[in-house]
Amino acid sequence: MERIHVRLSDGETWSLAVGAQSRKDPELDALLAAAIDVEDQSEALRAELSLTIFLLRRNYELNPDELALLLTFTPDDPALSALQNAVHDLVVERIQSKRGRQGCPQRRTGFLADPI
Repeated sequence: MERIHVRLSDGETWSLAVGAQSRKDPELDALLAAAIDVEDQSEALRAELSLTIFLLRRNYELNPDELALLLTFTPDDPALSALQNAVHDLVVERIQSKRGRQGCPQRRTGFLADPI
């Protein structure tokens, strides 16, 4: 299983279990599709947050309170931007591999960037 490593608000490095691209994963595919099929920046933020939670829970037994603590950052925390970029890059990479280069969103610099 492929993984990406990210730093969460507790300062520790956590692993997001992504899974191999060749493996069928309907739940992951649906979340990736939702992250691409967005109307505005707020919807993009929610979709990528949902994907992040899904990937964390795939690898760890975390309750909602624990997830909230791990994903609550101060606005100026560089770990927030790094996490957002890592998840967005994952979405772009996965969609590009399925669709080819055309029809895929351009890279942005995180959830707080201009809308897709």
